[in-house]
Amino acid sequence: MHCSLSMGMLLLLATEASAVQIRLDTNRTEDRKPSSFDISCYMEKDPAGEEGGAKGRSYRGLMSSTVSGLKCQKWSDSKPWNASDIKPAADNTKGDISKWGNGIGNHNYCRNPDSSMDKPWCYTSDPKKEKELCEIPKCPENKRNWKKEA
Repeated sequence: MHCSLSMGMLLLLATEASAVQIRLDTNRTEDRKPSSFDISCYMEKDPAGEEGGAKGRSYRGLMSSTVSGLKCQKWSDSKPWNASDIKPAADNTKGDISKWGNGIGNHNYCRNPDSSMDKPWCYTSDPKKEKELCEIPKCPENKRNWKKEA
């Protein structure tokens, strides 16, 4: 009986330690480093069948920090910078042509909503630095194999 009680206590402690580790991992405040699939790439020029997506305007990846490592501000926020001045514009398709919107919304992912820079950028969460480019690679000229990359 004493042995089964000790075994039960050990199992309980192991389960609790596991639960604590899961809570710690879930509540971790630092951002995980995005994978190359999350980051994706941006188009320098519009490919055939698309318009309005050059200079990274069509970028829909998940990068949310700048080249210097600053965290991006949400596009819907007005502090520290008034990012909410740029209004969301939806993507749409007419016939065989896809026209890119600006990709902004209630998130802090890098975008180039107004094509004002040569590649995706964001407003930073730093009150001393308004905008900064994001470290996103240029897409290769040939088409990507999304299934193979996934």
